[in-house]
Amino acid sequence: MEETGFENTLERFQVKLKQNPFDRDNYTVTISHLRQLINDVCASTSSSGLSEEDKFLDRYSNRLGSSHENKANSLKESLESVRSSMEMYIELSEGEWLLWIEDQTATSESDMAKESLDELYRRAITHYPISWNIWKKYLDFLYDTRSNDYKSGLEEDDQLFSQSHINEVITKVIRVTDTDPTKGSQLVWEKALSFYFLEQQYLKNDVEKKSNLEMIKKRFYDRLRQPHLQLQATFDEFSHFISTYFNKNYEPELIKANKIKNETLRNFRPREKWEELINTKTTDQSFSDYIDWEKTRPKKQQDKNRISNLYERALMLYHFDDFIWSDYVIFLMDRAFSSDVVQSVLKRATQSCPNSGLLWSQYITLMTKFGTSLEIVESEIIDKTNMNSFFKLTDETAETAFVEWKLIQLSWLKCLPLLEHAQNAENDASSKFMKHVKFCLDQCGNYGYYDTSFELEYFIIESLFYRNQKNYELVKSIWHKMITQHGYSADFWVKWVNWEKQVASKDEELTKVGGRIYKEGSNIFQLALSKHLRKMDNPERLIQEYTQFERGLGTIDSWVDFSVNISKSYKILNKDRMNQWLNQQDSIKMQNSQTGPSTDNSGLMELDRNVQDTVELLTPSNATKTVESILGKRKPDELVSGEDRPASKTAKVNDHSSMTIAPAIRDREHLTVIVSSLPISIKETEITKLFESCGELRKITLNEATHSASVEFGNEEDFKTGLTRDFKTIRGQEVRVSGENSTIWVTNFPKGFHEEQIRTIFNMVGNSTEIDRVENKIISIRFPSLSVNSRRRFCYIQYRNAAYAHEAVSQFNDKCVNDFIPTNKIKEEQSSDKTENYRLVVKISNPDQKKVTPKTGALYEGREIYIYNIDNISIGERELEKVFSKFGDIERMKFPLNKFKHEGNNVIDVKNQNENKEEDDEIREKKREEMVQKENQIKYVHDGYGFISFRTKEQALAAIEEMDLIKLGNKVIRVEIAAVNNIGKHKKVKTQAHNRVNSRAREVSDAQSLSGPNKNTTTLEPKPMKLRMMVPRNVRQRAQPATSTIPNVAGGKTTSTDSLPSTNTGEKKDNNFFRGLFDDK
Repeated sequence: MEETGFENTLERFQVKLKQNPFDRDNYTVTISHLRQLINDVCASTSSSGLSEEDKFLDRYSNRLGSSHENKANSLKESLESVRSSMEMYIELSEGEWLLWIEDQTATSESDMAKESLDELYRRAITHYPISWNIWKKYLDFLYDTRSNDYKSGLEEDDQLFSQSHINEVITKVIRVTDTDPTKGSQLVWEKALSFYFLEQQYLKNDVEKKSNLEMIKKRFYDRLRQPHLQLQATFDEFSHFISTYFNKNYEPELIKANKIKNETLRNFRPREKWEELINTKTTDQSFSDYIDWEKTRPKKQQDKNRISNLYERALMLYHFDDFIWSDYVIFLMDRAFSSDVVQSVLKRATQSCPNSGLLWSQYITLMTKFGTSLEIVESEIIDKTNMNSFFKLTDETAETAFVEWKLIQLSWLKCLPLLEHAQNAENDASSKFMKHVKFCLDQCGNYGYYDTSFELEYFIIESLFYRNQKNYELVKSIWHKMITQHGYSADFWVKWVNWEKQVASKDEELTKVGGRIYKEGSNIFQLALSKHLRKMDNPERLIQEYTQFERGLGTIDSWVDFSVNISKSYKILNKDRMNQWLNQQDSIKMQNSQTGPSTDNSGLMELDRNVQDTVELLTPSNATKTVESILGKRKPDELVSGEDRPASKTAKVNDHSSMTIAPAIRDREHLTVIVSSLPISIKETEITKLFESCGELRKITLNEATHSASVEFGNEEDFKTGLTRDFKTIRGQEVRVSGENSTIWVTNFPKGFHEEQIRTIFNMVGNSTEIDRVENKIISIRFPSLSVNSRRRFCYIQYRNAAYAHEAVSQFNDKCVNDFIPTNKIKEEQSSDKTENYRLVVKISNPDQKKVTPKTGALYEGREIYIYNIDNISIGERELEKVFSKFGDIERMKFPLNKFKHEGNNVIDVKNQNENKEEDDEIREKKREEMVQKENQIKYVHDGYGFISFRTKEQALAAIEEMDLIKLGNKVIRVEIAAVNNIGKHKKVKTQAHNRVNSRAREVSDAQSLSGPNKNTTTLEPKPMKLRMMVPRNVRQRAQPATSTIPNVAGGKTTSTDSLPSTNTGEKKDNNFFRGLFDDK
């Protein structure tokens, strides 16, 4: 420990306090150091038997010429000063208030110290009106003080806290608990009620005792009328109270109380589901839904105090959410709460979220509405925001702070003239309004490009024009100065022209000037096209607006000049975009030369086609549509050149010159940081605010159960910047940021396993195998997409830290699933799958290794053949297995089934196999019996294609060489090596097969209907397919018109093609196009 540690701590605090009094980290770190010093000083009361550190502290205190007690008092005074400064500027958390109370309670022995502690409690409950922890400690403190005074025999006037003070606190706490149904409010209410029983013990007058008992009974009745979760417990306590003090009236009192309780239960039933929701699923959205439900109830059933309590309950968990605070303030104004209540909430809101421009702007507006003086508004709001370094715009903070700063300035400029007018301070030459306008314009001149809507500048223009006797030249100069920041925006130029038209239409002097509106508007459009066209975000829109303007206000002569200007503009646009496309082509070629050509050129071909369409000269009528089709409308930053584009710490939009056709490959393992030690009930927006200045955030995964999250960045530079957020604070709590890879890759688990089973196993890392007693160590579990390959079965598990990941590899790799999950824990759908045969494969996830790992399996090893154009009427899987098994060992056969069945040559549509309703019952019964007898002979029909996997690649090649283009049944089959792209063929072949079978089914159905109800089913001979459709064109061209025979593998005989029935009923054609083709076989 350094001798100057105490002085250095305070010195650093004072320096940072002057720099930014809203820096929460400065307060929390200083308070922590001072409390540690106080504990060290108090612990080292003597040098005997002390550690070396304590002896050094003892010598250090003596060298300063003070005792340990004096040193501790000095430290405590400094600690009190730091906390008071913190209370003045920012909101303390509930835990920080309780810590402050705990420290002060330890030294509150004198009456003055107790009065100071009482004041501290009152300030704490002002900031946290429904903090039951603070309320319970406060009531315990008052109860103990009051009880000790009674035991000491002190009279009422001599006691430290008067009865009126106690009654004031009790009345306030009961009013707060009336609208809160939670268990915490019940405990506090019971503690408040105990004060009456304490008074009952020491009251001497019977009249006062009876009056006190009546007050207790009234409190019970009031509580029974309020919906709360412990309503039955309150009723039981009331029953005990009545039996003790009002036993004679026990029955009528209980009947009355029971009636009140039942009415309260009826009123509370609609709220029970909402209370259960926010208790089981505590999120800001659940509170928001609950509040919206309360607001939409009938007015007679609404209670504004109860809705206010819901906001307070939400803020207990999400105290630093500016959106909840803003919604709360709007609700208070809408329901006509008093100005004191609204101002108190606004002060708490701005202290909780000091960087929220929305809350500060609401504070300014409402303070002005309530008639607050100019000096108070400046001291309470403007001076504080000026001291906040967040609103001191710099190159580092302007990107995130300018929009929030703008909201404050808009409200202040709106309210400042009203405040000046109230104090008769209207003097345009020296008023604060004009000074602040100049300040805002200077800031907009430096950082205005962060506000693409230029809302603040436009408000200033409107205000100055009508405030300064319509000084047109002054306002026009502001428009010209804004070109530097907003010249790239087509909206800016259009808004300028519209403002000129609006002003001219309202001002008689400007309207009298001939053509003034057209002249000014035309000059603005020509200035935009001549000097800012090439860097404009949406030039097409500007040209469209210019065209409409010219048609409405221009003349024949001006239209000629307009057409020339527009033609030149389109030529410039086409040339620039053609050069841009060529540069992109060169960039793609260079990239392909280094990494290999891209397989997906669809985007490049589309871009090429669009550019070719725009080479010719464009006319104003069709140019806009064609130009937009080249690259599409783009955002502002995409078209600003490097010199004109504002410097941004985080590039949000990529330049077209660096675009690539293929999407960037994500590298989660190497670009993700793990954030741990997060506060309870943290929101994703709070994590975003911590890392948004680091760069591109691709994904944030929050796990509230582990109080941790993962943040994925877009590139390595942003990832390294994110690591610098280690030891930063959120809500006054330090968080840890680690960049080590904590993701594992897991495979070879049973097919039916879902996330629940995976989480159950891998949460046991480092623990025993007792499933119900493990803590949650996993942030997220990610399964692969099955759209490409439905047989993939693996997942990625991300732990809270890398140590868990490495321990999981050693603990679970090559272990059986049954070692971790007992059989009785496995679901029924997985019980048939023998889990003892599955040995887990667990590795640290490494994308680089994954890329070079070759895929295995029959499909990727070339051992699987694809067979299609199979006769699915007469050739089944048995026949196919018999034919192809002669080429080698078959490992697997897969032939997708059709919805049709067949019996011999009869095709039956199972889906439409319904009895004719017109037939009598006897005929239908006979048909049913026949169908049952034939059921064993019926089998499903495959779809005419399938896959066979052989043991070796050589066997598969032999099958292809021997069986391709061989007639099997009534068709010539095709056999080839299976590949992933066979999926498209599957769909096509399946559709053809369905069409053919549907056609045959209709023929059979027609034949059955013609034969009559008492005849057997007519058997139709299958018509042969036109084999011409199954032979490639080049094969048909070289076929000789000689007679040939086609081997019939299934029947073992040869069939002449001349004997096949002809399907052509017209002129005779030679269908023997296979003649001479297979003679060598």
